[in-house]
Amino acid sequence: MHRRVYPRIIVFSAACYLAAYSAILLAQTTTSHPITSLPKPPASSPPTDPQPSSSTTPPASFPTLSPSTASSPTTTNTVAAPDLGPPPLHALVSDDIAIPQAPPRIHPFSAVGVQIKAGFAGIGIDVATPLAQHFNLRGSGSFAFFNAGYYIDGISLEGRANLSSANVSLDWYPFHGGFRISPGVTVYNGNNLSATLSVPRGQNFSLGNDTYTSSPSDPVHGLGSITFGRHTAPSFTVGWGNMIPRSGRHFSMPFEIGFQYIGPPKINMNLMGTACNNTGCANIATDPASQADLQQELTDIDNEIAPLRFYPIISIGFAWAFGLHARGTP
Repeated sequence: MHRRVYPRIIVFSAACYLAAYSAILLAQTTTSHPITSLPKPPASSPPTDPQPSSSTTPPASFPTLSPSTASSPTTTNTVAAPDLGPPPLHALVSDDIAIPQAPPRIHPFSAVGVQIKAGFAGIGIDVATPLAQHFNLRGSGSFAFFNAGYYIDGISLEGRANLSSANVSLDWYPFHGGFRISPGVTVYNGNNLSATLSVPRGQNFSLGNDTYTSSPSDPVHGLGSITFGRHTAPSFTVGWGNMIPRSGRHFSMPFEIGFQYIGPPKINMNLMGTACNNTGCANIATDPASQADLQQELTDIDNEIAPLRFYPIISIGFAWAFGLHARGTP
């Protein structure tokens, strides 16, 4: 009897062992690995910073099995990953985002602006340099030469205009923009007009309150000139545009309008030849009556051109700035 029972027990025990071993292998193949199968957060939920834990136990970096689900081979419980801090700066900056350049550094005499301009005083050039954030020191010069012809009460003037001037001014930008106010000094005023005078033979002309006729045999002729005020004078202008833009640009188109107080201009005329009127003919250079009429004529002309004591300044130009550096650069 014992010989029959023992083989059966051995076979039953082997079958149970194989069944248990098969169940264990099946459980290992169907259960997710705790390291390689970390659960992913939902796509719609925004990332949140984990709150700092008051526990002294450091957070685990791998998922652990919960006691309540230890019997279930497919259920895992994960612990939040540790806070690694903010991402590096280069990860937050995109190559497509343009970083604005800092405004240029402005110190006294730290840059130079050069302007070519044209205006009432002719062709000119200006040079400016900054004194402070809203102040520039500017020097300018203009010149022009051209021929001109005039008639004054029957007297022909064929002359040449010589315009030349130099000015120093302080450009103030009170509203921290392009508008400026510029008091200054005209250090040289060389504006003048020189002309030759003539009256054609037999033509009438006026001197003062009298009318004369140029002699057919010795026509009236002479020289004349106009000087436009003093050589030095104060000036005042307003304008738009900074030759040294604080925005960092290198070019600008300044416009300026104003005046310089040069004083009243003066005209001078020296006449020669024979002039005739209803009292007879005489040398206009030596005849007292003719000379008195000539002085009266000069006084009348001086009164007409007296407004030119405020000599106009109007110009527009193109300027380029040199030596501008961004803030923080040498």
